[in-house]
Amino acid sequence: MLNASGRADSFNLFLALTYCLWPGTFDVVNASLTNEGLGPCATTLGRSLTFVLRQCQQYGKGSATTLVAAAGNKTSAQRLGYPAQLPTAVIATGLDWSGNDAGYNVSTATASGTVQPAFGGTQSDPFGQFVDPNGQQHPMFGTSFAAAVVTASYL
Repeated sequence: MLNASGRADSFNLFLALTYCLWPGTFDVVNASLTNEGLGPCATTLGRSLTFVLRQCQQYGKGSATTLVAAAGNKTSAQRLGYPAQLPTAVIATGLDWSGNDAGYNVSTATASGTVQPAFGGTQSDPFGQFVDPNGQQHPMFGTSFAAAVVTASYL
């Protein structure tokens, strides 16, 4: 679904979330991704995802599925996007080693879902390193890592 630079077309995101939410076979779905939309706008993607989520909850078994979405990092996004903008999403934000806001979280002021902070590490004090295809090391931190912790708490 994602290309080599970690991007996907919105229709792929739409289809993947529909698949995960509609059958109701999952307890929790982790959506550690965001779109490049401009905040809480009424985009086609946003309206479509909201519609699908409501349909899944009303007619499928989706109401039993918790959707955890990463808030997004200021380094890659400047505003809260979808799927974190969905009305029933649990939005993961990052905490540092001391339990304080990690500073890289995008604002969740426009969120209608539940904001759930969890440990996400920091750039200066990450909880690990990963090696990219070019052999360069990068610190592991961010709201996607916090989303993994939040997702585990719902299992």
